[in-house]
Amino acid sequence: MSCPVCCVGPTGGENPTSALKKILCILWSLFGGAPPVGAPLAPGVIVKSAVLENGHILSAVPAVLRGIDGWNANPAPQWVLLFDAVSEPVDGTAATYTLGVSGEYPFWKDWRPAGIRFTTGIYVCNSSTPFVKTIGAADCAFTGELAP
Repeated sequence: MSCPVCCVGPTGGENPTSALKKILCILWSLFGGAPPVGAPLAPGVIVKSAVLENGHILSAVPAVLRGIDGWNANPAPQWVLLFDAVSEPVDGTAATYTLGVSGEYPFWKDWRPAGIRFTTGIYVCNSSTPFVKTIGAADCAFTGELAP
């Protein structure tokens, strides 16, 4: 695959002339062809809650999460935790990623274009404590965008 910044392919080609282009070309080669800033992304796979719940399996296989959003219907603030898992972890398990959310308010986090790689699967839940799971009530809706 050729770098879209300088058109250098596997057999060589035009050399980048500016320092910024050189840096972008290095990043392109290191990260296996991530799209350059501003480039359109292929549509992601959307996985979402059908009802308010306290947890949801976003992926049962290894995946890249581009972003997450949802709604906290609880009047109190709580935490949204992401785990590299294919099923609900037991309470007390440390999260891969923690996001604080306000009460009765939407939440979102965007990691595009690269996303966060989960090597096992992706489980999301609400929690009354940060960083480790203490499952909350069924009062959240979750939507995840997975890389295609």
